[in-house]
Amino acid sequence: MRHTHTHTHTHTHTDDGDFESLIDLSGLFQVFNPKFKSHSKFSLAHAAKVFLGADPYRQHNAVEDALLSIRCFKHFKHAEASSDPTQLAKLRQSLLAAKPTDSFAKRNNTYEGVCMGYRKKCACKQPFFY
Repeated sequence: MRHTHTHTHTHTHTDDGDFESLIDLSGLFQVFNPKFKSHSKFSLAHAAKVFLGADPYRQHNAVEDALLSIRCFKHFKHAEASSDPTQLAKLRQSLLAAKPTDSFAKRNNTYEGVCMGYRKKCACKQPFFY
């Protein structure tokens, strides 16, 4: 059984097709949680639900995930560029305030024979390196 870790990235290509940069959206969608005195990270499903009103339990679809990733990234960049300096903080706090959404990996320990890498339900028993 193969093992995967789910992360959402945005890439920028150069003219020759190489990647110029990479943005890990899970880093953008993390918020300091004073209750636990640590950073909370949120799934794409949770960010899309909070930012866009998307159904977090829709059927898994890679194309739809890519579109939601881009829309969430644009939503984040819009808040970041806002003339209201509190807009970005409000956006991040909305992630923390909303009822948590279980990630696809948490709801499905495997998908099409691939272990989704959710530690508590790992089906492949491969070591975790993060």
